[in-house]
Amino acid sequence: VRLHREAFPDPAMAGLVAAAYAVGLASEGFSKRRWAWAAGALAGLALLAKWSAFVYLAPLFIGAWVWAGPRRALECAAAAALLCFPWYAVNLPAVLPRVWNSMNLGAGEGDPVLWTLGNWTWYPLFTARLYGWPLTALMSGGALWSLACIKAAAPDARRARLAAAGWLLFPYVAW
Repeated sequence: VRLHREAFPDPAMAGLVAAAYAVGLASEGFSKRRWAWAAGALAGLALLAKWSAFVYLAPLFIGAWVWAGPRRALECAAAAALLCFPWYAVNLPAVLPRVWNSMNLGAGEGDPVLWTLGNWTWYPLFTARLYGWPLTALMSGGALWSLACIKAAAPDARRARLAAAGWLLFPYVAW
């Protein structure tokens, strides 16, 4: 996706992260090896789309570790690494300083200091300024509804709810 002659990798990353979660949940707690490897491959593609995908994928890999054990989680991570390692091996030395500089721009531009009330409320308020309060409320309601819609009778309902909650909350806390 391009926006004013600039590459906009976020939609590709978001789609690949969503696909990794869907396939990870389809693996029945990472008990199906091929599905677990597919989730890892999709995670690797998401990491190729944008470096920050690791924050959104962390709950998925933590879930793999908890539900299927360290071996399966490491297999899943290995599938991701096999796909993205060649690019990062060559480009990481050039990317890291740029990422570090961009991470430290916020405070200099007047953004709230990390771990303050202003920081915690900045993103929801900014979202409301961008989309308006009605659409922000609709999106927030949709996120909560997605958690509620996971059928309690489903065999992996608890795992699915934990994965969805982690996907929604972990990046907010991490950023």
